[in-house]
Amino acid sequence: MLKIALFLVLIAIVSVRQVLSLRKQRLKRETWGYIAIMVLVTIIGSVEIMGIKLPSPLTPFEVLFNPIGKAILK
Repeated sequence: MLKIALFLVLIAIVSVRQVLSLRKQRLKRETWGYIAIMVLVTIIGSVEIMGIKLPSPLTPFEVLFNPIGKAILK
């Protein structure tokens, strides 16, 4: 739990500085894009720290393209 707390504190510190900088420059779209990416990174990082195995994002592509590849190689 301590690792997750430290991770969240680090993410919060970095994010606050970056968001304030982006807002000062009046970059609304970039600010929201940064926030969205950091939320995703925070969730994935926390899950990884907890030791939960995440599925590979390539699995759907493997399911889709393996039969096509096998058909071509026949």
